[in-house]
Amino acid sequence: GIGVGNAFVEAVGAGFWQMGVIVTLAILAAVGLGGTVPVVNQAASTAVLLVAVTPQGRDIEQTRIAEALIGGAAALLVTTVLLPLNPLRLINRSAGPAFDAVSEQLDADAKALLHRDAAAADRALTTMRGSQSRLALFGDAIEGAKEAITLSPLQRRHRNTLAHYVAAGDPVSRAFTHSTALIRRSVT
Repeated sequence: GIGVGNAFVEAVGAGFWQMGVIVTLAILAAVGLGGTVPVVNQAASTAVLLVAVTPQGRDIEQTRIAEALIGGAAALLVTTVLLPLNPLRLINRSAGPAFDAVSEQLDADAKALLHRDAAAADRALTTMRGSQSRLALFGDAIEGAKEAITLSPLQRRHRNTLAHYVAAGDPVSRAFTHSTALIRRSVT
């Protein structure tokens, strides 16, 4: 990526439109290669730096490529061998709040229905709608755990357990959506 970016900058120069073209190409390449959101963001930010901080001189590409390889290797070593992310802990930290949001708001709605309290049902609906970020964090945690297990040989022993969480991702999302719809119906 750095070599292609440097070649582009060398051919057409560095400027605002060149930055836009390189960022677009970097994002398309990252998405085309199946990159996750952090990978796409990294590709875009690297592209911006490539154009914005282009030193003048000859044979800078080899230095940048060497620095990128050393930095990438060091990052992979640290994240996969020295300090690997525990994928199950990541999922458990995000699953609890997502599941709690659903159960707490369903309980609140049930109490509102029992006491015929429309305001309480409306509060449960508002809270449930505001909890969408918890569901998104759960989905992000599943994706992050899949990456951690793929990259780190030390975490591959968790593959079978992670498969259960991956399989539960869509049903949990549907349960969240249906629970929100149920609470909304109780408000009306």
